Amino acid sequence: MTWIEHLEELRQRLLWSLLGLAVGTALSWNFSEPLLRVLLQPTGGIQLHAIGMLEPFLARFRVAVTGGLALSMPWIVYQMFRFVDPALKPNERRVVVPVSLAAGVLFVTGAVFGYFFILPAASQWLLAQAGQLIRVQITALNYLHFVTWLLVGMGLGFQTPLLVVAACALGVVSPQRLQREWKLALMVILVISAAVTPDWSPVTMFLLALPMFALYEAAVLVSFLIVRRRREAEEAALQPDV
Repeated sequence: MTWIEHLEELRQRLLWSLLGLAVGTALSWNFSEPLLRVLLQPTGGIQLHAIGMLEPFLARFRVAVTGGLALSMPWIVYQMFRFVDPALKPNERRVVVPVSLAAGVLFVTGAVFGYFFILPAASQWLLAQAGQLIRVQITALNYLHFVTWLLVGMGLGFQTPLLVVAACALGVVSPQRLQREWKLALMVILVISAAVTPDWSPVTMFLLALPMFALYEAAVLVSFLIVRRRREAEEAALQPDV
């Protein structure tokens, strides 16, 4: 394929991904109010305020987009694999659908983990900084910006195993090197955790970094198995038939 054909293929995959996100957002729109109630629970159900005519609509839209992203994540990852499909071998193409579904499961798992373990601690710590002198009045968009950034960041952070396994399966890096460079991986995870956690609290940062590092180590072990099986299959193919 020429560069123009690659760019055209990329454009098509991006359009299909956006279409999937739009469908997911439309489905989530009908449940935006119940979802907003759910998002308010970790903070004790605080009262949100709107300071403009458009803010209630924009708040519901933001909730719907976040739900749509969770729903469409397998589809988006599938489109990414379809873009690199010409470079994949037949045995690698068979894992596209399972990996796409795994991406959705990991995204939801990360968001749920953030909802139950990170969001309550971060919200309580930030609100406690007001003390007795500051009266906190939180707008709907301000709160949803905080919550959706956190949950989406958690969901994307939990995609770490897929990136590790894909890099090893495609031969970009070896599992042995990833195992040796665990200190560098831990440093990168800590930086990502610090960027994702909006309160910059070391407690919430480590609460995110620990499962991400555990997922990284699990992905390295899975990569060892994948590479070993591929090597065994290649050796078996080279052996002459008796």
